[in-house]
Amino acid sequence: METHQLFHLIRVAAALTNQCEIVVVGSQAIHASVPRPPKVCLLSEEADLYPPAHPELADLIDGTIGEGSPFHEVQGELTEGKVAIFPSLPDLMLSKYVANRPKDLDFNAAILDAGLVRPSDLLERLPELKCDARVIAGIERRLKAAEQALGSGRKVADL
Repeated sequence: METHQLFHLIRVAAALTNQCEIVVVGSQAIHASVPRPPKVCLLSEEADLYPPAHPELADLIDGTIGEGSPFHEVQGELTEGKVAIFPSLPDLMLSKYVANRPKDLDFNAAILDAGLVRPSDLLERLPELKCDARVIAGIERRLKAAEQALGSGRKVADL
């Protein structure tokens, strides 16, 4: 999803809910931190949106302009109303490492390869994660491998 498509969804969600503020979470939150995200970070057609003053309206957003809605069929852009926080880029990346899906790992590799976040920055935040120790250990292994790859001139995406 391109930035202009995301802003279109935000405007529609704001009008739909009669709210001035809309929170963006998930992959599309990268648009807040990176002016020109790597192409692999733009593959998702969905945006997770909700108004912070009324998070219960997330279902209205999802049902009206989300996947399978007439809006989605016409516009081709998806939105899902999920209540969450607006993450910083490192927080977004850590959540994707926890999810551990191929698309999330590709997303993170593109960000690391572009030099937008350093593996060491993410390693410093690992103690803040509240999840299974085995998951954290796996993320730590991935980040250390990424650090080594980048240090030797290789791409994280090639690991």
